[in-house]
Amino acid sequence: MTHSTDRYTVLDAPQRSPEWRQARAGVLTASRAGDMLGRLKSGLPNQAHKDYLTQLVCERLTGTPQDEVFQTIHMQRGVDCEPLARADLEAVTGWCIDTPGMLLLRDLDAGASPDGMVGAHTIVETKAPKSQTHLKWLKDAGGIRGRVPNEHLAQCRHLLWVSGCESLEFCSWDDRFPDGLRLYRATLLAVDAGLPEYEADARKFLDDVAREVEILMEWCGIDDDGNAALVEVHGHGV
Repeated sequence: MTHSTDRYTVLDAPQRSPEWRQARAGVLTASRAGDMLGRLKSGLPNQAHKDYLTQLVCERLTGTPQDEVFQTIHMQRGVDCEPLARADLEAVTGWCIDTPGMLLLRDLDAGASPDGMVGAHTIVETKAPKSQTHLKWLKDAGGIRGRVPNEHLAQCRHLLWVSGCESLEFCSWDDRFPDGLRLYRATLLAVDAGLPEYEADARKFLDDVAREVEILMEWCGIDDDGNAALVEVHGHGV
C-alpha cells in the first residue's frame, strides 16, 4: 500500500520485508549514505563508494536487490529494541511518534525508512548499540544530550534531506544501563546539516549510476557480436 505527499511517496511496508527490500533496489538509501559520500584523502571516490555504485547499477539492470540479508546478534537486538526505544522517547518528550514506512522521493531515485516521525517537522532515528558504544557516546558528550555520532551523521543528513523535516532526533537506547543513562539524545537541525551540499553529492552519485546503466544498455543494442561494444564501454570507464 502506498500514499503520497508533494515531496515523496510512502510505501507502507515493514522494514526488512520482501516488499521493502524490492522497493530499495536501485535506490540511494539512508543506511548507505556514508558509502555514497566515501572519499579518499585525495578527494577521489573510495572503494565503498565504488562498490555501492556498482550495486545500484546491478540492481537497476537486474531488478533484483543485491544487498545481503545477514544480521549479527547485535543488529537483531537493534531491530527488536526499536519500538522500546521509541516508547521511551515518547515518555520523555510527550511526543506521539508515528512509523511512516519508506519514503521515496518523487523526482529522484532516493529514499529513506525513518524509525519514526513527529508530524511533518521532526524525524526520529533510534539505535540500540552495544553497551560499549552507548557508553562511548555518553562520555563523548559528557552527559545524556550531545551531538549525532560521526558514524551516523551521513545517515541522519540523508533522512532530513528525503523527509524535508526541520529537525532530526537521534537516540541511543540501552536498557541494561541505569534509568538515567539508558537514553542518549542528540538533535540535528536541517539548517545545520549542510543539506544543499549533501543534495549535490547525492545527485552527482545518482547521475553516475544512471550514466553507467545507460552505457551498458547501449552496449546491448550497438553490436550483436559484443566485441566492439565492449571496447566502447570500457572506454567510458564502466
